[in-house]
Amino acid sequence: MNIKNQIFFYNKTMRIALLSLFFSCTNLYSQSDKFFDFYQNNLESLSKVYNKDFIIGTAVSYKDIKNPKLSKLITKHYSSITAENEMKPEALLKDDGSFSWEKADAIMEFAKTNDLMVRGHTLIWHKQTPEWFFKDSNGNLLDKESLYERLYEYMKAVMTRYKDISVWDVVNEAVSNDHNSENLYRDKGSMWYKICGEEFIEVAFRYAHEIDPTKKLFYNDFNLTKPVVKQRKTIKMLKKLIKKDVPIDGIGIQAHLFVYDSPKLLDNALKNFSKLGLDIQITELDLSFFKGGDKRLHKDFVFDKEKEMNQAKAYESVFKILKKYSNNISAVTFWGVSDLHSWLNYKQVKGRRNYPLLFNDEYLPKFSFFSIYNLR
Repeated sequence: MNIKNQIFFYNKTMRIALLSLFFSCTNLYSQSDKFFDFYQNNLESLSKVYNKDFIIGTAVSYKDIKNPKLSKLITKHYSSITAENEMKPEALLKDDGSFSWEKADAIMEFAKTNDLMVRGHTLIWHKQTPEWFFKDSNGNLLDKESLYERLYEYMKAVMTRYKDISVWDVVNEAVSNDHNSENLYRDKGSMWYKICGEEFIEVAFRYAHEIDPTKKLFYNDFNLTKPVVKQRKTIKMLKKLIKKDVPIDGIGIQAHLFVYDSPKLLDNALKNFSKLGLDIQITELDLSFFKGGDKRLHKDFVFDKEKEMNQAKAYESVFKILKKYSNNISAVTFWGVSDLHSWLNYKQVKGRRNYPLLFNDEYLPKFSFFSIYNLR
């Protein structure tokens, strides 16, 4: 029997056979390492499984690519990587205005060495941009024209240095996330909006196209599957850009989803965004066990086999829908590789673990991996 073609996560007989195989091996190194090596050698690359549908990618950090085991997993299963934080303005800019390229350069070199594509993330965001970027030498806010001049020089430096990047998130999360307001744009907490108003979005896309007209330019945002009000606002904003012939090529749907969400939410979102005629990329996919906005610690939460199976079923439903829209979707990027390093473990609630990805803490494939691996 060909093991490669028989590994189904729900196949009890195969799981027992695998366990028997490993426990019969000589104990030269940990059982975890034996499993890791076995899966590395016998599973087909996830990116190859989906090569007729869309690109499969993952977010990585500088630490990830320096981790020998994790880097093997990345190069095995993904054909595209996105720098999780290392290409954001805060990571690239020093306090004196000069650039800090080391970590982003390392990620680019890792991609080149391993023949991986890179998504550029992100040129403009209201977060993770140094405060000084919006001020003059006296600490006063820049006027709009001066800020645009600074923006152009910054974008030119980054896009020129990383000319091998073919896809950029030009603007990230500029649409209002206030569900109780019809305000289209994020005004609170955005220095871009405070100084420039809504036009900074258009200006940024025109700058990016002027700097390099060969690049694919994306707008990226979260909560685009629910609530519907955020989706409606984003579509309205995109239609305005399209009507003005702004050089925008695609919409990035982050897709930080909840395990128990109805699949219809994603299906309806993809149907609505497909009508725009833009390329669609799923840019930050993960399936959390906690709803967005839930700040409770959940001390009693246990990631048991039942929950793992529920997540696997959810991932299967998600990928069935993604395959349904594969003519509109060019890439699907997971926001991380292993549960151990997920942003949801430290960005949401201190001390609360989450398990949103395809590989567990030991870098072994979960049921969720096999649930989408076998959708052929």
